[in-house]
Amino acid sequence: MITYKTATTGLAIVTGASAGLGIEFAKLLQVRGYYLLLVARRRDRLESVLNSLGGSEAGSILVADLSTQAGRDSLISATLKLNQSYPLKVLINNAGFGLVGRTLEMDASKLTQMVELNCIAPLDLSRQLAPMMDKNGGGHILNVCSTAAFQPLPYMACYAATKSFLKSFSRALSVELAGYNISVLAHCPGPTKTEFHIAAGLEEKIDFLSSVPASGVAREAIEALFANKKLLINGLRNRFLATLAGLLPENIVLLIGKLTLGQYVKKTSG
Repeated sequence: MITYKTATTGLAIVTGASAGLGIEFAKLLQVRGYYLLLVARRRDRLESVLNSLGGSEAGSILVADLSTQAGRDSLISATLKLNQSYPLKVLINNAGFGLVGRTLEMDASKLTQMVELNCIAPLDLSRQLAPMMDKNGGGHILNVCSTAAFQPLPYMACYAATKSFLKSFSRALSVELAGYNISVLAHCPGPTKTEFHIAAGLEEKIDFLSSVPASGVAREAIEALFANKKLLINGLRNRFLATLAGLLPENIVLLIGKLTLGQYVKKTSG
């Protein structure tokens, strides 16, 4: 049984907090005594998550679309207000999504939204909120990347590219912010039991997407974050595959990606 603590540690922001890893991150941070600011687009989901953690004593919710500048501005505004009572200490950039299919057949606006949410939002929020953490004596930033960040991936071309950007950005930012007592973790989970596959268009289970529970993935990430680690790939199998992707010729990596996802794309698109 989880015993939740009264918020005394500071403020922790969790984006994409309405499902999957976001919920698990929120649970783990609440146990550590953080006041939570839970951010997502679905109010009913956010309210349910917050109520399960203890209601208003545990934190606040913010309904915002972080793929838009207006949504990001609303988060910055809410953080400035809460920071007066709960010093900002943790930022979890978890919000993101992927799409599976042929790039030329995808909706252009959805691709742009993916880049905005997966890349621009973590960049913008990190840039604006890190100075606040610095004034509060330091803090931690966790950017949820993916094992897809380690190779180009046909039929998930845009998604893999966004995660490659985010991993590279996170690794470099960790060096830049080291002198400010702010740690940055590039968290690269493999397939995880969340709603990601449904949102991506992979509603049917296929073998290569055998996944692990979100609770264990999140727990390992939070432990790595507070240990000031810079890069985490969950699981021995995922670490091996990520390393292998860097050693194999790119043409072989592309072929593997094509064969892995290509059959599914052909099956669904006719």
